[in-house]
Amino acid sequence: MRILSALDTAAIGELRDRGEFFWLDLHTADDAVVEHLGRLFGFNELALEDSREFGQRPKVDDYGDHVLIVFFGVEAGEPVEVHCYVTGETVITLRRGHCSTLSAAHDRLGRVDARSEEEAVYRVLDSLTDSYFPALEAMGREIDDLEEEASESSDPEVRTRIFAMRKRLVALRRVVGPQRDMFTAAGGVIDRVPGLDVDRAHDFFRDIHDHLLQIADIIDTNRELLTGALDLHASAINQRVNQVTKQLTLIATIFLPLTFVTGFFGQNFGWMVDGIDTATDFLAFGVGGLVAASAMLIFYFVRSGFFAD
Repeated sequence: MRILSALDTAAIGELRDRGEFFWLDLHTADDAVVEHLGRLFGFNELALEDSREFGQRPKVDDYGDHVLIVFFGVEAGEPVEVHCYVTGETVITLRRGHCSTLSAAHDRLGRVDARSEEEAVYRVLDSLTDSYFPALEAMGREIDDLEEEASESSDPEVRTRIFAMRKRLVALRRVVGPQRDMFTAAGGVIDRVPGLDVDRAHDFFRDIHDHLLQIADIIDTNRELLTGALDLHASAINQRVNQVTKQLTLIATIFLPLTFVTGFFGQNFGWMVDGIDTATDFLAFGVGGLVAASAMLIFYFVRSGFFAD
């Protein structure tokens, strides 16, 4: 099967004249390219309007002799939008920027039988679908690290990283969910495209649907793990707060009787201190009284298990 990476009108015309199925993979999707494709293949104006304005949701639009599939893969951990036109004679992919997944699929598709249109369409969509697995595997390792850090650290940065990871998972879930639902019923739409064998196409697209179900389950599992990590981090923070509170309580409790003693005997009544006028009296009654009060409190805390934690 021929794979074209540029809008070569002469080569396209030659392939169409021979009736040879081909894949046209375009890295740019500016208005000029979209207009040229519309004139060359006679695509519906509504489909072309969608391709002029990326930011579509995953969908399958049937226009009779061709189908527009808006599908998302993953590039560098972020969703990448691909517009895929499927007819009985070609599959055309439009994207804005580099997509290593489709680039890697060129060699594999180059070995596909030119008459196997169903497998060609499947390989393109399956490559985009499979791009989720390495990204989710990397996220899973990062989540494991976050769980370990969340259980041991009260650093606010851990919480920030958890929220950032949840945001990335939500972005993936936002496109995977509709794609899964899309392929639940998409076989009936794509199967009607001229040139595609109904039974073969159905089997291929069912495999993509199974992969999307698995991806959606992994995303949901990772979101639950992040929720657990957030709870662990909150527990670590509460434990840290409790430790600080316990320390402050201990200090405040020890100083309470000391403050009372010094305050009570510091009253301006001469008869209270007239008989206490030597250094020995000061050490015995002044310092000794404070030390005795502190020692009794510490003994009480030890007996009551205050320091057990």
